[in-house]
Amino acid sequence: MTFSREACWFPTETMLPPQLRKHRRVLLVLTALLFVLSLLLWFVNIGQQPFTASRSTRDLLWQEPWPERQIHDTDPQSGVTIVHYVWSGRKRKFVFRDCLSLLSVVRVLQPLKIIFHYSTMPQTDSYHSWLLELKSSIPGLEFKQANFGSSDLMDIAFEILPPEGGVVIGNGAVLSRPPPHPAVTPISLFLATFASDPSQGIVFASKSLKELPASDLNKAKSASKKQCVHVDAYDSDLRLVSHAHCVIMASDVLPRDIYAEKTPSAELAQWIFYGRRALQVAKQDFRNPIPRISHYVILDGGKDVSSELRFPHFLNILSALYVGGFERVYLHAETAPRGHWWEELAGENVTVVKADRPRSVYQTEVKVIQHVSDVLRAEILYKYGGAYQDFDVTWTKRVPDWLLAYPTVIDLEVEYNKASSDWPDIFNNGVILSRRHAPWLRHFLESMRDYRDDDWAYNSLRMSYRTFEHYPDTVYIDKYLQVMCGETVCHPSWGVSYDTKVLPLSAPFPLRQEARSFHLGRPRPQASLASLDSVKHTHDAFADIGRMVLEKSGRKNLLG
Repeated sequence: MTFSREACWFPTETMLPPQLRKHRRVLLVLTALLFVLSLLLWFVNIGQQPFTASRSTRDLLWQEPWPERQIHDTDPQSGVTIVHYVWSGRKRKFVFRDCLSLLSVVRVLQPLKIIFHYSTMPQTDSYHSWLLELKSSIPGLEFKQANFGSSDLMDIAFEILPPEGGVVIGNGAVLSRPPPHPAVTPISLFLATFASDPSQGIVFASKSLKELPASDLNKAKSASKKQCVHVDAYDSDLRLVSHAHCVIMASDVLPRDIYAEKTPSAELAQWIFYGRRALQVAKQDFRNPIPRISHYVILDGGKDVSSELRFPHFLNILSALYVGGFERVYLHAETAPRGHWWEELAGENVTVVKADRPRSVYQTEVKVIQHVSDVLRAEILYKYGGAYQDFDVTWTKRVPDWLLAYPTVIDLEVEYNKASSDWPDIFNNGVILSRRHAPWLRHFLESMRDYRDDDWAYNSLRMSYRTFEHYPDTVYIDKYLQVMCGETVCHPSWGVSYDTKVLPLSAPFPLRQEARSFHLGRPRPQASLASLDSVKHTHDAFADIGRMVLEKSGRKNLLG
């Protein structure tokens, strides 16, 4: 049986009853209009929904006890079971401050259910996916669409609280301590709102506000503005740390602003986001150092890589052994290297390991060769530990022992992040130092459950950084680990501005005194490192580095 293309979309005249054949064109137009309308409705519906890509679920059911910051419910009759969280953000992103606000409800009040009231769902993007993460991590989180006539938290509490009362939280308010427990301080209403924005704060009522006398309402309102304070006041007045019930964080606060800070608000945010009230920084363990072994991944069909080992790659392998201080280099290759410069490595501590190219990750096909390398390098480091570096990385300083005492060491991406402006920072995985079975590597591999082969930077650069945001105590960021260079411009990741530009036009090169390695991205190879002759006769920073590597490896004779 065969079908015409037209028949697949709309019946032909012979397929229609006689009375409808003359209206065939009208029916065709109506069908097309209905199809377009259904598409429009679908897009509108998608716009109302949170970002739906999957994220790793976080364990929010465990937290370090902090008695003065969390409620102590032992009696189901008097405990907090339901909290109403009111989103008044309209067309606004659910940013990290909002994440802290909603998560503080879990940490401080520990309710059985949180009802998220919204008129318009919060907006999300690639970075601001905090609400999605909370949806998959808070078992009792429910969503309910509502249109309130006022943004004032008291007015909203009048509308939504049932006869038995309850708790209403306004978005943006981060709870810092629970309301007075009725068994200790018997009150019918507790109100804490922010002085300049009555939509932010907390309402705690033992019964519906409609049933409370006006005297109770007025008393609560007069005391409320002392109970919810801005973060600057909270950090500067220790009395507020002991008495304020909610804190209004800065709208642009990010995980990088809290994990290593010692202010009262940072300690509160650390407990809320990480479940622990301590600095979330990586610690050194000199008894379990990162092994001094180096890994390269060489895949057939890779850019600027062939089975014949080229001079720049020969130079970089030597730099790992004689400059970086690694005791052995492993080449994880699909095809064994060959050629003159490979033969020059005879007798060196270089071992070729047959690489089995991963075809999928968590049952998702991996096609892009750079992504194949991303997966393979993470798996290799997790199994063996050591250093991974791209084949266009040249070591210029020995990796110090104190750096190898951290569980994982990585650097920030500078150049590419200009095109990823919605992310505050991202990682450059061109150089990674790690112990075997390091926690960050495990979490990073788990993040690949949300794998995107069509987005070059998503998993390797962005999700590696998101993994750090969730587990900052598993990674040490060494801003001197590598300097990314492209064309005639290098981008050091230290200093006030990440996009600092240094033109390597002449030696001596000032960055060489600080950087541990140079990642020479474009062009490949750098003209002054393309061949032995160019290293011998070119007088610029890169050729100077090449001569240094040859000298340290005992090959000064090659320079003539």
